[in-house]
Amino acid sequence: TLKALQSAGLDARLLDFRPVAATKSRLDILGQLKKSASHRLNAQFKNLLSGSAYSTQQARYEACREDWYQPISKTCHTDADLNEEIKNDKHLIAGSDQIWHPRSTLKTKAYLLASAHTDIRRSSYASSFGLRKIPAHLFEYYSTSLRNFDQISVREKSGVKLVEAMTGRKPDLVLDPTLMLTSDTWSAEASKPPSLSERPYILLYGHNSKSNYME
Repeated sequence: TLKALQSAGLDARLLDFRPVAATKSRLDILGQLKKSASHRLNAQFKNLLSGSAYSTQQARYEACREDWYQPISKTCHTDADLNEEIKNDKHLIAGSDQIWHPRSTLKTKAYLLASAHTDIRRSSYASSFGLRKIPAHLFEYYSTSLRNFDQISVREKSGVKLVEAMTGRKPDLVLDPTLMLTSDTWSAEASKPPSLSERPYILLYGHNSKSNYME
């Protein structure tokens, strides 16, 4: 999304928001997994839980982020930090993948742009809930914040139905932001493994490994 906005000539930056509660939750889960399962895990998975594999992956992500996501704000850990960082901004865009899942929004309403100052414009691009139904006890929690958005777009048909039910407004259904960039942009960033350099191939990217994908 940031790259697409910049390519359109807009002055945009990424807000680096890492709430303390979310960080602590990840560490707690990792510790519980290590405690309960370490005696029966194979060496490779033990290595993953110990953090070395994760650390390598995280280091690569951070290096990529420093190069790709520019400009970027200072790291904000609380809603107060974030509000101070955006006090002079005119427009906030929330996005995208599962940013509105309860596991995120129940820790902070920042992802719903609820704590931003009142005269700022609020939009979302390709935001996702990561579920098909909002629990009844969270309905008002979401709808109050979403009604304050000036424009909402989502990436899934299920998201269209959720937003419409909670706000009475039908949001736009849009592409994943990665598809807003040209093939030339991605080709300039990607590197083809040597093993694939001499033969045709299909790159399969997803969050699970269902065998029917390969079929």
